[in-house]
Amino acid sequence: MSLKNGSKTRPNTRKQTVDLTDSKGEAQSAKSAKSAKSAKSARSAKSGQVTKGLSIANYSRKHDLVNLLALWPVEIEDRTLEGTKNVIKKLKSALRAERHRGQSGHWAYNLNRHIGLKNALEFEQETLKAQAKPQK
Repeated sequence: MSLKNGSKTRPNTRKQTVDLTDSKGEAQSAKSAKSAKSAKSARSAKSGQVTKGLSIANYSRKHDLVNLLALWPVEIEDRTLEGTKNVIKKLKSALRAERHRGQSGHWAYNLNRHIGLKNALEFEQETLKAQAKPQK
């Protein structure tokens, strides 16, 4: 930033305290707000609730594979044993490439894509195990 007279000013870099209020209107410190948030997430984890995007439970092959892999719609809809093996093979290849990007520090590495690929692979492998089990 420069002023009219040409001198430059520094932006304010001082840390500011943030006052948060709880449901009763009482002020909390930022530290206690963090601990309250972590306690809430721990309670939700104990009750069986899972955060979106971090679980296999909310995986949808039709919606998630479109964003992760370049597949034809026919390949996505193919839920046969061979179709599942084909998707697993492509997921392993994509996960290997994403892992390599992460280890090398490449600018195109995407942690969310890495997590999505890992979750999709786990789900597809469980599906393959269920398909391969002989029916009694």
